[in-house]
Amino acid sequence: MLITDIEMPMLSGYELADFIRSYGMEIKVIFVTGHSGYAVHAFDLDVLDYIMKPFSKDRLLRGISRLQKKRDGRDKTKLILKTKSEVFLIEKKNIIYIERTGRSTTIYTTTGDYSSYQTLNELAEELAGSYFFRAHRGFIINIHHVKNFSLYTKNSYTVHFKHTKSTAIITKANLDVLQAQFFN
Repeated sequence: MLITDIEMPMLSGYELADFIRSYGMEIKVIFVTGHSGYAVHAFDLDVLDYIMKPFSKDRLLRGISRLQKKRDGRDKTKLILKTKSEVFLIEKKNIIYIERTGRSTTIYTTTGDYSSYQTLNELAEELAGSYFFRAHRGFIINIHHVKNFSLYTKNSYTVHFKHTKSTAIITKANLDVLQAQFFN
């Protein structure tokens, strides 16, 4: 989030907001200004709020809270997956599992596989609160696509899925947590 005045020396707030928008940066802008005549043009730039000077702390906090409301209202059915040169919108329900090997992450879906540099922690945060489960330090699984578990070693199981012959690993401790969390 960026809070800026509209009239500044060297670079105006409009130019800054236009730069942010034109490069697709995910930075929301709040204009704080003493000039009401700029409001219409400001909202053409998709600013988060337009606050007139002088303003109270409460008024600024209300503007900032709009960002949280916008985030809460966004489409939570899709995962935004970033690669080096592309951004994909993947339906979360189509994700079978995610695997991290070395510096690469592969997302296995019912419609194909995607490679990304995003970490499992970043993806787990994006998928939190749904039907995804961190099965192992190298795997996140979608419990809706799990067919069965089979013993792999003394402390881990192989996860078999409905739509692929590929498998994942889940630790015995995480399998116990999974059963308690989703199946009790």
